[in-house]
Amino acid sequence: MKTQVTRSGPLAGDAQPATYGVADPPAALRPRPTPEAESSEPEDLLRSLLDEVGGCAALLSPAGTVRYANRALASLTSGVTPGVGIDTYVPSETAEQLRQLIERVVRTGRPGSSQIIESGTHREAAARTYRVGPVVRGGRIVALTFLRDDITDPGRILLALRDSEKRYRTVVENARDAIYATTREGRFVDFNKATLDLLGYSAEELRQVDARDLYVNPGDRDAFRWEIEQRGSVEDHEVKMRRKDGTEIHCQITATLRCMNDGTVLGYQGIARDITMRKRLEREVLEATAREQQRIGHDLHDGLGQRLTGIAFLSRGLAQRLGDFSPELAAQATRIERLVNEAIAQTRRLARGLEPVAPKEGGLVMVLEELAHSTEQMFGVRCTCHAPDPLLPWDTLIATNVYRIAQEAVTNAVKHGHPTRIVIELRCRQDKMILTIRDDGTGIPRAPAEAEGLGTRIMQYRARMIGGSLELVRGSGGGTLVRCTFPAANASGGRHE
Repeated sequence: MKTQVTRSGPLAGDAQPATYGVADPPAALRPRPTPEAESSEPEDLLRSLLDEVGGCAALLSPAGTVRYANRALASLTSGVTPGVGIDTYVPSETAEQLRQLIERVVRTGRPGSSQIIESGTHREAAARTYRVGPVVRGGRIVALTFLRDDITDPGRILLALRDSEKRYRTVVENARDAIYATTREGRFVDFNKATLDLLGYSAEELRQVDARDLYVNPGDRDAFRWEIEQRGSVEDHEVKMRRKDGTEIHCQITATLRCMNDGTVLGYQGIARDITMRKRLEREVLEATAREQQRIGHDLHDGLGQRLTGIAFLSRGLAQRLGDFSPELAAQATRIERLVNEAIAQTRRLARGLEPVAPKEGGLVMVLEELAHSTEQMFGVRCTCHAPDPLLPWDTLIATNVYRIAQEAVTNAVKHGHPTRIVIELRCRQDKMILTIRDDGTGIPRAPAEAEGLGTRIMQYRARMIGGSLELVRGSGGGTLVRCTFPAANASGGRHE
C-alpha cells in the first residue's frame, strides 16, 4: 500500500507559495495507525520534501520556532537549534517583517510571502522571498512550512531601486516645503523645486552657493551645526535667511545628520519652511496688544486715577471739617483718604506696567528695576535687579517683550513658587543678550506638561518673536530658573522684521 503526497500551488521559486499535505488511501484499505504514527508520518514526509528543496527551508511550530531545518538552511547558518525562533537565523532588518508574516499566516490560515531587500555580509544588496504556509490537521494549524528563495538579480534590483527613486522624487518634488541635502561644509547636493522657489536661485546657481552665506546672522549657522552635530537632529530651528535678491525671510528648519552605513557623517538633510508671513502676523498681534495695553494704561491713569485723586481731596477736606465736630468721624475720613491714596499708587503702578518700554538708554533697565521694587512693595518678597553691562538704546518692541517675559516670570514665581527671594539679571555675552529670573521657591513640577501653562507658552512666544529662545528649568539649588537668550543685534539694531 502506498501513501500519496499531494501538492497545491507551485514549487519553491514559482510565483505563488506552495502548500503540502498528505492524502491518505481509502479508509477501507487503511490500517488503524497508532496516535504517535498518525502525527509523525506526515511530518516525516514533509521533512523529506524540505530536504529536496533547493533553497533554505524549515518546518516550524505555529509560534515560529524551528522543528526541523533542511540541509541548505542548516549549512548556511552553521547549524539550527530546534525550539529557537526562525527569526534568529535571518538578518536583523528582516526579523520583524518575518515575525509579522508568521503572525498573519497563523491568523488567516492562508499562505503568505514577503519580498525583502537585505544587506549582505559586504553591504551588497540581496533580494529574497520569504514564504510561510500552514499545515492543517483536524481543522487547526499544527505546523508551518518556511521557504527562503534568493531572487537576487542585479537587473531586477536596479529596476526596483529606480522605481523607488521615482516615487521618492515625485513626493519630494511636489512637497510645498523646501527639502534639501548639503555637505558638512554647506554645499547643496540635492534639493527640490520648493528649495529653489524659497531661495530664488536656479538649480545650477544653488549648487555653487555656500549655505553659510544664506544666513543673515552667521552665528545662526554655527549654532545650527553645533546642535545637529551634538544631538543628531534639530527640530523647528528658526533662523533668518537671505534670498538671492537680498530679501530677508524667516525659516523654520528641521534636519538630521546624513550618514553612511558605517556611521560616517556626510552632511545634513532637512526641511525648511518659510514662516515670514506668520512672523509678521505674530508681530502685528503683539503690536496691537501693546497698543491696547497702552490705551488701558492711559485710561487707568487719566480716568480712574484722576477720580481717585478727587476722592482723596474730598476725604481730606471732610476730615478737616469734622476735626472739631467729631474726632472719631474725622479719623475715619483720614483712614479713607489713606486707602484711596494707596489705590492711586497701585493704579499708577498698573498703568506704568502697561506702557511700552521707552526706547532710550537704560530704558529697559529702569523698568526692570521698577518691577523689582514694586514686587517687594506689593508682595513682601525680596526682589533685586542686576544689569552690570552698559546697554545701548533698545528697540521698543524688543524691550517691551523682554520686560513682559520678566514680568510674567516674576508673577509666576510669586503665585506658584512662594519664594523669599527673586533675582532679575540682564547681561550681554558676546553677541547674545541673556535675561535670567531665578527664585528660591518650591520650583516647577518635574513633569514638563505640568509646567507648561498659558503663561509659559506666552513667554516662549515672546522669546521667538525677538529671535530668541526660552528655558524654564528647576534650579540646581532649588526654585525655578527662567532664561531668555536672544541676539544682541535685535536689541538695538533696529526693528526685528
